[in-house]
Amino acid sequence: MSCAAKLRKATLSRASGHLKEQESLLREANTSFNKDPLLRAQITHHLISQEKWKEASDFASQTRRANQDDVHALCALGAYHYHVARESKASEADRARDFVRSAEAYNRALEVDPKCAIAAQGLAIAIAEDNLPPRRAGANGASESQGPVVKAKSLDMALGIFTRIRDCVPDRSVLINIGHCYSFKGDEEQAIEAVSTVWV
Repeated sequence: MSCAAKLRKATLSRASGHLKEQESLLREANTSFNKDPLLRAQITHHLISQEKWKEASDFASQTRRANQDDVHALCALGAYHYHVARESKASEADRARDFVRSAEAYNRALEVDPKCAIAAQGLAIAIAEDNLPPRRAGANGASESQGPVVKAKSLDMALGIFTRIRDCVPDRSVLINIGHCYSFKGDEEQAIEAVSTVWV
């Protein structure tokens, strides 16, 4: 069976909820076609969907060693570093480093493919998330590092990216992210308007 046929079969297995069969097909294909970029992208996506973050990161890093400009691998690395930053109980400096790594990976993906909506949305989320007040609160509840002007500029930057994505990809997650940004800017009216369109 060709690599393309195995990929189609794996996609159908996933769509019908047979995840073990999908994993088995991907594993089989990887033994014969491990340099195929579409196969590597699907394996990476599968690992992330199963929340096997470290495996996904290692696999994406291997892909990048063969091709520095692999957009799927760059997006996977962006997602991995974002996940680590969000879930980490490490210091704010360590978390900030992972947010930066996430943004750098997504930004590089956009340099390779400026139309990659996944990379654009990932970049916007990393920019916005790293500046949200709860993530920056110190022991006394005050913001530790980002001043209000820097925070507002970062949220404006994220909003600009989300707005461009919304114009191209009318996905609910984009509208929810726009609503979150407006909410953290204190513009509740715009936040409600953005989120209310999700259910229209």
